[in-house]
Amino acid sequence: YEWLLTFETNDLGRLVDCVRKLRESKSRLYMQDEHPFIVGRYFELEDALSQYV
Repeated sequence: YEWLLTFETNDLGRLVDCVRKLRESKSRLYMQDEHPFIVGRYFELEDALSQYV
C-alpha cells in the first residue's frame, strides 16, 4: 500500500523537523518509494481568485 499524507502548518520548519523524525523511525524500513514535498500557500478562495481577476 502507498499512502499520501497532507499536513497543514504555519511553521514550515516544524513540519520539516517532524518529517526528519519520521524518516528515522522503524516504519521507514517498509517504504518502497519516498515522494518529494509539494509546498503551497493557503489562501481564502476569494483572495486567491482576486489575484487573477
